[in-house]
Amino acid sequence: MDPRWLWLVVPLLQFLQQYLKVEAWFFTPVWGVLALFFARYAWGGGLSPGSLYAAAYLAVVWGLGFVYGFERSPYAASVTAAVWNGVYLTLFVLAREFSRFAALGLKRGEWWVWLVSVAYAFNDSWLRPSPQWVGTDLLPSLAVSAASSFLQVRYGVFVSIPLALAYGVVPYVVPVALKMPWVLYGLVHALFLLAVYLDASPAPISRGEVVAVLSIVMLVAFAVGAFGVRPYVIASGSMAPVYNIGDVVFVVPVKEASVGDVVLFRADIGYVLHRIIDKYRGEDGRWYYRTKGDANESPDPKPVPQDNLVGKAILKIPYAGWIVLWARDPVNGWPYLTTLLLTAAFLEVAVKKLIDRSRRSVSRR
Repeated sequence: MDPRWLWLVVPLLQFLQQYLKVEAWFFTPVWGVLALFFARYAWGGGLSPGSLYAAAYLAVVWGLGFVYGFERSPYAASVTAAVWNGVYLTLFVLAREFSRFAALGLKRGEWWVWLVSVAYAFNDSWLRPSPQWVGTDLLPSLAVSAASSFLQVRYGVFVSIPLALAYGVVPYVVPVALKMPWVLYGLVHALFLLAVYLDASPAPISRGEVVAVLSIVMLVAFAVGAFGVRPYVIASGSMAPVYNIGDVVFVVPVKEASVGDVVLFRADIGYVLHRIIDKYRGEDGRWYYRTKGDANESPDPKPVPQDNLVGKAILKIPYAGWIVLWARDPVNGWPYLTTLLLTAAFLEVAVKKLIDRSRRSVSRR
């Protein structure tokens, strides 16, 4: 058996250490031995391209920290802890990146690069998924792992080390931690991976593919409110006829709302979009709002505190949210959604055939 297949030991030990909560001091010599073992396969390339990417990564991520603020780091509580974290994580990074290069040399093809990247990004948090987990762990870990893999394929083994140190060591040796929103944190890493992929991918990428990927990333970011404007799909008729079922309403954050405003707020049953009919200041100094649906006969039973206010409705797109409502309904909605998707696929094929036919007719002339 090719000794390079022992690369599987590294992501496996990484997962077991996190899952079993094994102390770092126990694994420090293990990572050192593995780094020495896989160093025999480490050849080619320099640090310069990776250093530029690492510098750009630190500038963007930590630069945004000055916008959203910092908090005290729970990892580098003292100089001793920072030094210990630095030694442990540096040995771990060397073992991981040297073994990654050995793994990438076993097979050819982009599918293998992605498979290796997922293996090194996998950790125990993937067993407890949540919306916040996508932005705080899944996208960052997968983006940095895939970026490291593609950089190694293009430039050599050492090019990924500066990036790995910037992502995996710096946060644990500095005395502050980022307070960036999880949506923005995940978006930044997704765009960073796209930039590295465009530079280091062995396969040529068309301009249309770049536009498509950027459009999807921006659409997802917009859908989760990364740009301050949040879309909300009307699922009931409580605000008819102003807002009907299936309408998409766009909401912007406000510090204080006025009587007559239509606002989105958090209630016991979830998010609700109703109109403010009265407001008063409570004994705690906060504003409280009384709300009511335009189509409802009585006001909502509980006042809405200022902290539960998400934003104010400013714009709507009629019936644009029916696809979302169909997707939420596994019994009645999926037949409509399936029909819509099949129709869209049929139209796409038909349009492509018409374009190909017109091109062939032009070339014959």
